Amino acid sequence: MVQGLRAAGALIASSAALAAGCGDDRTTAPAADERRPASATATAPAAPAPDLAAVARRALGTRTGGVVVLDARTGRTVAAAGRGGHDPRRTRVRPGSTYKTLVAAAALQARVITAGTQLEGDAIPELGMTNFRGERFGPIDVADGLVVSSNTAFVDLSLRVGRRRLFAAARRAGFPVTPAPLQDGTGAYVDPDETQVATVHDLAQLAATFAHDRVWRPEVAATVRGAMADAVRRGTAKTLRDLRPRVAAKTGTMGRADGRTQASLIALTPADAPRYAVAASVVARPGELGDDAAGPVVRRVLRALPG
Repeated sequence: MVQGLRAAGALIASSAALAAGCGDDRTTAPAADERRPASATATAPAAPAPDLAAVARRALGTRTGGVVVLDARTGRTVAAAGRGGHDPRRTRVRPGSTYKTLVAAAALQARVITAGTQLEGDAIPELGMTNFRGERFGPIDVADGLVVSSNTAFVDLSLRVGRRRLFAAARRAGFPVTPAPLQDGTGAYVDPDETQVATVHDLAQLAATFAHDRVWRPEVAATVRGAMADAVRRGTAKTLRDLRPRVAAKTGTMGRADGRTQASLIALTPADAPRYAVAASVVARPGELGDDAAGPVVRRVLRALPG
């Protein structure tokens, strides 16, 4: 969970990503036969951006990680790049709090809550759950829970939704599912931020589902997208705050066994009528958060987007 309810968990890399013949730096154009998400439709391709993959690779700098840019309307890959052996279509990472967008959508889509339902924003003592740095937000609705990335609100929400509905929503969105409980045999919470794994391409596809109403009901997509826009304006994604057109984004941070963090960020631009979905995930220094490490990478890519 973002900003570390439990800092355990290493970056899980698919063995295929490290197979023979894979270089350390990857810059790829869209494959002609690549799998398109369930939300995609056969409309016009994304605007050409021949240099965007190179921009993405430069944005990564010396960090190990990957970046993917999708046409949010069609699901087509505009650009993908990786460094340090990271293949953005094959290397899997724990999504951290970017997964909160999926939990929110699952709850709203199933009508488990409404946009105004109040969630636990302070602590859940019986589960030993608190927010990052012990922050206390009081009763909080799902949108504001996303804005501040409240861990306790989303523990509350995940348990209300339940494993079956949560993973059904993930499959609906084309997001990979790793079967896992939400509570173990002792009743302790098992965080899906930690048990689920996905590629950076999967993260970009997840972001793209909130750009339209082909996966979620229109009001569900609008609520999550609006909360992501507010996360930029007044929440955890402050690195993108001054960009125009306005951006919608969600950060994610996971601890790694080596003491470093896995920093991720998903974004949509423009926030009001998204044309592009962008995702980045990088190995970051100890203590760095999603906005600290993945934010500048996404920022540089967003500034280079055509149109």
